[in-house]
Amino acid sequence: MLLVEGYGRLCLEREDGRRLTVGLIAPGELFGEEALLDVPERESAFEAILNSQIDVIPREAFTRTVKENPALLWNVNAHLAQRLREPTIPLFHKDLAAVIGVSRETVTATLNRWGTTGLTAQRPGHIILKDINRLRNMAEDADA
Repeated sequence: MLLVEGYGRLCLEREDGRRLTVGLIAPGELFGEEALLDVPERESAFEAILNSQIDVIPREAFTRTVKENPALLWNVNAHLAQRLREPTIPLFHKDLAAVIGVSRETVTATLNRWGTTGLTAQRPGHIILKDINRLRNMAEDADA
């Protein structure tokens, strides 16, 4: 799927029924590739944050296109590898604050604190998650 406009989040459903955000999707980004690659069980679900438009690529059309142009699979593979290599959140502090329901100041202070401990890094328009396992553990500890 391709997010044409709006923003969305990828969620995992936890055992207690709550949803954990594992990624944010911005316009122009692909998601849901596992459905195209015949992964039997999806781990995450997409949830629109703002009014969104999504273009869906039917699996049959994708399969037909790949048969005609096998190099396309290398592009999909490169896209997936990039997502795993450098997970980023393409939002500004105010946007992230609106998504999670806190003030921009709280987001800025938290990210600055996390940056000094090596959990995240920032560049204009991006927050780079440097230690996603430690962040995941912090979230789980906060829920306990």
